Amino acid sequence: MKLLVSLLLAVSSAHAAEFSLYAIKSPKLLNWSTPRSLISTTLRGAIGGASHQIGHVFVGFKCDGEAEVLSGMTNGPGFSSRTNLLKKKHGMSVLIQDNLGRLQLTEEVQKDILKLSKGNRMSVMKMEIANDQCLRMKEWYREYSMRTPIIYGGVDKRPLNGEGAGCSAYAMSFFEYANLDYPEFNQRFEKTIYVPNELLGSDTFKVGLGTIYGNRKKLAEPTPNSLEVKLYDPNTMYLWILKQVAEVEKSGKAADLPNYRAKTAKLNKAKILLLENL
Repeated sequence: MKLLVSLLLAVSSAHAAEFSLYAIKSPKLLNWSTPRSLISTTLRGAIGGASHQIGHVFVGFKCDGEAEVLSGMTNGPGFSSRTNLLKKKHGMSVLIQDNLGRLQLTEEVQKDILKLSKGNRMSVMKMEIANDQCLRMKEWYREYSMRTPIIYGGVDKRPLNGEGAGCSAYAMSFFEYANLDYPEFNQRFEKTIYVPNELLGSDTFKVGLGTIYGNRKKLAEPTPNSLEVKLYDPNTMYLWILKQVAEVEKSGKAADLPNYRAKTAKLNKAKILLLENL
């Protein structure tokens, strides 16, 4: 663990306060074009038993004079999405169903970051922030961690609305609570899909895998018989960070981030985008 702390300090800039976003891609990038492509890429990503089969996100904040606090949201005991999809045949309703969750704390997250940094599935964004923004993050972290129970929310849930949170929505809540260019980053990371009503199953309306796989409707196109769902995909965050890293390495700046001075670094194989305020 001391090795990881040393590596993180080596790539951190000398800011009094800092926020970090650790984006982990799924083993197979999720394809949100159609229900067929989504279920296909989801199931293919589960082959082999890799961790974080639909991607994952961690956050970290380091206030002035304090150690970095790392955290993430994940499913807790009795997680039922797999059962609801495969056995109970709830179809694409599993995207928006809530489950018991748990908060991943610094020690667990540090171990996962070190492991993931040795492969090609993680990219990182580290940002200079004002210390008052960091203290707001600390306040939100304390408030959220005291919730009982902690709910691992469906992809449409937002924790600042008193709802549960998936890993990505949990991460985005720190941008929003600390007023860290939330509108800009929300625009970059939020995705809207329209789930056909005929694929929203329940205990009384069964929707099997075959029905989902046979549906080729465009999820990006609204219809009168669809449910609008706004979500964050860790893969979107992962790819966007890599795109900014490539631009900085080529031209010295990131076109999407005109208000920041950008540099790059690496943590083992993981590429890091370092952002300083202009």
